[in-house]
Amino acid sequence: MKSLRWVVQKDLWNEKGYQQLLDALDARGIPYDVVTVRPFIHDFRPEIAPTGPVVVMGWEGFGIRARSLGWRPGAYLSTNLDQRIWMPEWGARCLNSDSVVCRLGDVPTDRGEVFVRPVLDDKSFAGRLDTPESLVSWKQELAAVVEGMQEGESLPTVTLDTMVAWASPKTILAEWRFFVVGGVVVTGSRYQRNGRSSQARMERPDEESASWSSSLEPDPWTFAQKAAEWWSPLPNFVIDVADTPDGLRIIECGCLNAAGWYDSDVAAIVDAVQTYERGRIHPPFNKGDAVHHVTSSGVINGIYHERMMTSLHVYHDMDGNRCAAEIAGDRVEGLHPGHDPEGSPVWFENDL
Repeated sequence: MKSLRWVVQKDLWNEKGYQQLLDALDARGIPYDVVTVRPFIHDFRPEIAPTGPVVVMGWEGFGIRARSLGWRPGAYLSTNLDQRIWMPEWGARCLNSDSVVCRLGDVPTDRGEVFVRPVLDDKSFAGRLDTPESLVSWKQELAAVVEGMQEGESLPTVTLDTMVAWASPKTILAEWRFFVVGGVVVTGSRYQRNGRSSQARMERPDEESASWSSSLEPDPWTFAQKAAEWWSPLPNFVIDVADTPDGLRIIECGCLNAAGWYDSDVAAIVDAVQTYERGRIHPPFNKGDAVHHVTSSGVINGIYHERMMTSLHVYHDMDGNRCAAEIAGDRVEGLHPGHDPEGSPVWFENDL
């Protein structure tokens, strides 16, 4: 297997985190390139054409561009990062489980203050708390921008047709971000406390001391890990957790490659991604093992059959029919759908 190469967007994060990433790559002898990415069109300089596995760190649009160039894994992207998909999966564990999805133009202005955020993990705008008056003003401004556009101009990032979720305001005591790689929380950081920026690295709790305040709630790290075990949008992603008067809740999940680190252990993220990608090429399965294997483009439920070459792995269903295969972690199209050991149909989602 060729060494995993990293492509890093220049000066994307704060200077401390950005330098920590480069230092971690240098210390491990990991090959990397630093590129400048142009906003919106997401081309980059210098032009590079890496071969072999590549992971990018930068804007989500840069990740999409990398995937379009055939870089794999590129960025860990999935339509599962759409709130319309992940919120029903986590349900009442979510902070805004009462949210309603609609066009921005249809968000009601007769419900008092509401929290509004895009349903997509595209950073089109930051989640915001609006009064009826500010919401009306915002809608008017967006409408005026579109009405004043010249023929041939591209629509702005946010319009009245942007799909959003609105919910009632919530009291948040503290917020954390955790990085999940291969289904395991590897690092995290607090980034807000009592409404103010407050960064502090989280440490993995000891099993015997994994508690949070005097309640029966787990600590934030353990809560994030349990959330990833309940359901995951991807094997690698970030999850934000809030402490509220009603206990810990999931704020949102997002793309690991584009997420801010705050005071997280950047070297731990590098090590985890490196280990994950090595294992993804060579899954540790034996013939006949019943497996639930997460790839970059779906989930394989079946019986591991054989490794036909370095990175081609074949899976069979319970009847011995070939149900799936993967090359370097990406599912191969056009195979018999198959079933898992319980008889449920195997399903996939090819995201890009």
